[in-house]
Amino acid sequence: MRSRSLAVIVPAAALMATPVLPFLRTGGLWFGLPPMLVWVVLWCLAVTPVLLFVERGADREEGGA
Repeated sequence: MRSRSLAVIVPAAALMATPVLPFLRTGGLWFGLPPMLVWVVLWCLAVTPVLLFVERGADREEGGA
């Protein structure tokens, strides 16, 4: 379970590092939106499969369905 729980660190670290990443503070647009907004939305969407991965691993260890 511990290795699966570590998978949550990647999106959390990416979201916490958002204000200090220089490529997100540029004046350009990504897909017509500010880069920081695109970055945060993509990582927020990535959290869902990561949490599903962790939850299914916890179910297997407990002997669930």
